[in-house]
Amino acid sequence: MKKIRIVLMIFMLVLVGYAWVSQAGGAVKANALYQKGMEEAKVLMEARLYQKAIASLESALSIKESPEARRMWRDAYALAYEDGVVTKKQCVRAMETTANLQSDKVENWEELIGFCLETQDYSSANAYCEKAEKAGVSSEKLEEFWNQAHYSYSVRNRVHTQVLYSPSGYSAVTNGEKWGLVDSKGDWEMDCEYGLISPVADSLVRLVGMEGEFRIIDDKDIVQSILNKDVVAAKAAGDGIVPVLYDESWGYYDISTSEFSLSKYEDVSTFANGIAAVRENGSWKLIDTEGGQIESAVFEDVKLYGSGEYLHNGVFTAKRAGSYGLYNQKAEQVADISCSDMDVCFDGGIAYQGQDGKWGFMDKKGKVMIEPQYEKAKSFSNGLAAVCMDGMWGFINESGEMVIECRFLDAGYFTSGGVCFVSELEGEYYMITLRFAEG
Repeated sequence: MKKIRIVLMIFMLVLVGYAWVSQAGGAVKANALYQKGMEEAKVLMEARLYQKAIASLESALSIKESPEARRMWRDAYALAYEDGVVTKKQCVRAMETTANLQSDKVENWEELIGFCLETQDYSSANAYCEKAEKAGVSSEKLEEFWNQAHYSYSVRNRVHTQVLYSPSGYSAVTNGEKWGLVDSKGDWEMDCEYGLISPVADSLVRLVGMEGEFRIIDDKDIVQSILNKDVVAAKAAGDGIVPVLYDESWGYYDISTSEFSLSKYEDVSTFANGIAAVRENGSWKLIDTEGGQIESAVFEDVKLYGSGEYLHNGVFTAKRAGSYGLYNQKAEQVADISCSDMDVCFDGGIAYQGQDGKWGFMDKKGKVMIEPQYEKAKSFSNGLAAVCMDGMWGFINESGEMVIECRFLDAGYFTSGGVCFVSELEGEYYMITLRFAEG
């Protein structure tokens, strides 16, 4: 029995040795085939035979998955795309596969996202930026790519000569002859077919000039009143009262009584909570619907939105004793703010002018968010703010990063729908729309 066990042990050792030798031989052979495929691919790529190079690399990868072979495979697809022998879809698939297999390598994501941006596939670029973030990789280039994708925009070439914006997101626009009304997504509430359309606030009540008469139309498109005066201009309705310019001065039209009142002002705002700002004899004051002045509510200036509104989220921008600040409707300053100039405020940082003449941003409590450094600036609206440098306007995000280059002659405010009016020629405005406004 002992001899039998010895014989069996020797036999097993022989088998194990044979298997080991066979395995080692197979590994050597596989490695040789892998190296051959890699060398063939290099030669084929130098000869610009990229499709054959891809096939050789795929044979090598079937033997062994290696970072070197996978990146060469990706690069072969990129070169093949440049040479016009594979499609953009095939190239992107190769780059995406490489990025997914080597998700911790930032250069793979940079190649993929950069390619999408070069080919103007902003949607894919934005999606891959999110995947790269989930993979835990980051770089300055990826941050730059994310801004390029996330803040990319489309252009609507229709030209307007004037835009009157509202915090509601609606804008009254004119082509120089007729007026129309655009909503926050850039869709036409009313096309440019009317002699006059007032801007609108949240209620959407508007004054419309048509066929030689002026009508007040509510949010259900029901005519509420027909005016008997020749109106030159109008502002957004508030509290059922429409600011109108007639007989060379500003006054108000009460929709419920169909009467004009509180006239002969140099300028006026929309009513809000029963209070409006009016300018008389060069000074601004707050009045109620009867024309009574709010005690101590006298200002050197009150900033109005393009719609004629002055109040947003309970505050407004005004100048008193030579300095601008934020006030409530009791004429009380709501924060310790004092600056030489300020813009209207929306829901983000407020643009203000510092002592050196440069513009920066502060919050509603007066805390500086971005130090003054711009020639001019407009307040943040929906996460972006227009800033002017070297005479041209662009946009920054709330981190102060320039995300849309300074290339415009003028720029407005972004709506919640990602729409903004910009200008490249004097007196001509067109819409740009962020592709990822909801982000």
